Amino acid sequence: MPTLVTPHQHVSALSADPTPAVREFAAALGEGEHWYTALLGAVHLWSREEECYGGRYFRYLVAGEALDLLLVMERISWDFRHLLPQAERDALFFYARPPFTHSDREFAHLLGEEKYCSYLSYFYGVTLEEVLLHAVEDEILKATNYGVTRDLRDPESPYTRLYGKKEHELLEGFSEDRGRSLNGVMTLTEWKEFLYWLFKHRVANSLPERLASDTQKGLDTLRMLRGTYPAGPFDTLRGYGE
Repeated sequence: MPTLVTPHQHVSALSADPTPAVREFAAALGEGEHWYTALLGAVHLWSREEECYGGRYFRYLVAGEALDLLLVMERISWDFRHLLPQAERDALFFYARPPFTHSDREFAHLLGEEKYCSYLSYFYGVTLEEVLLHAVEDEILKATNYGVTRDLRDPESPYTRLYGKKEHELLEGFSEDRGRSLNGVMTLTEWKEFLYWLFKHRVANSLPERLASDTQKGLDTLRMLRGTYPAGPFDTLRGYGE
C-alpha cells in the first residue's frame, strides 16, 4: 500500500511558503489525502515560469509553453519532502514512477485543462524527443556494426536523419532563435529547451506519415525502457485512458 502522510505529521511541518499551490498541497495533506494525489491536485494553481528556491534554480516552462511537471511537483512538495516516503519520492522524481497510477481522465482532471495540455507539450516535445534521438542513434550504431553504413569515415548522425541538418547547424539555429549563444557545455535546462526546439523544427519540416512513424518509434522505445512493451502505457504518469 502507498504510504500516507498523517494529519499530525502535516501540522508539525506546515510550510511557511505562501505560494497558493503549496498551500493547497498542505491543506490536502492536512485533510488526509494521499500525498501524490494532493500533489497533482495542487499543480493547477502553479503560475511561475521560473525561480530560485532552496538554493536551486527551477525552470518550469520550456519555451514558455511546455510544463516540466515533475519539476513543478518537486518544488511544491519541497518543504514537505522529509514527510514523504523516500522510496516513493525517489521513484517519482528520478524515474517518473508514481506510487500508483491515475487514469488519463483522472490525471487530466487533477491537473486542469491548461496544465494538462502544457504537460503533453513537454511529454511529446522533450521526453519523447530525447527518446527518439537515442532510438535513431541506436539504429545507426547497429547498422554500422553490421557493416550496412556506406562510409564509416562519415557515419550518419541521428540529427541528420531526423532533422536533415548536422548537430552544429542545429545548435547555431537554436542559438539564433533564442537570441543568445551557448557558452560551452549545455545546462540541463538548455538541453530541454534544445530538445523542444528540435521537436518543433521536426514537426514543421516533416511529412505527416514520417511524423507518425517517428512518434510511434519513440513511443515503442519508451515502452521498452519503462518495461511496459508492447501494449502497456507509454507514459507512466498518465496511465491508461478510459
